[in-house]
Amino acid sequence: TRRSTRFRFIFKTLEKTMLIHFFMTAHWIVQLDIIALIFGSIIVWAIIFERTYFFLQIKKNALIKKSPLTLQQSMDKYLMLLATIGSVAPYVGLFGTVCGIIAALLTLSWNAANISTLMPGIGEALMTTALGLVAAIPAIVAYNHLLTWKEKIIHALEET
Repeated sequence: TRRSTRFRFIFKTLEKTMLIHFFMTAHWIVQLDIIALIFGSIIVWAIIFERTYFFLQIKKNALIKKSPLTLQQSMDKYLMLLATIGSVAPYVGLFGTVCGIIAALLTLSWNAANISTLMPGIGEALMTTALGLVAAIPAIVAYNHLLTWKEKIIHALEET
């Protein structure tokens, strides 16, 4: 029984430090912010995989039979969405950060100054900041890489 009590304590401690706990205890605005950032990140990775496959097909000359204008339009597909997510995601994360800090300060004003009362709000702030960067960084890197890849293909087609 002593051993099971120790394991229950460890499990409860881990459960309280998990991201799910932060999400479940966060304010609903912060929860919407987190959901939007996770959704944006999923979209970014789906676009990265799809566009990489598409450009590899072009590299293998499988799609060059299209007209140059149609090919260029096909290569531009989803690039603007990557750029938009890459530029907006940090601000969405920052919005969640501000909401988390406000929640921490409001909790501080209602309760006595205690680290355990501040941590949920600070946790919300840090989690939304991190998620904003997790969505934005791959989007910007992929956008720049795919744009460079597109320009190289167009330049190669113009030379032939």
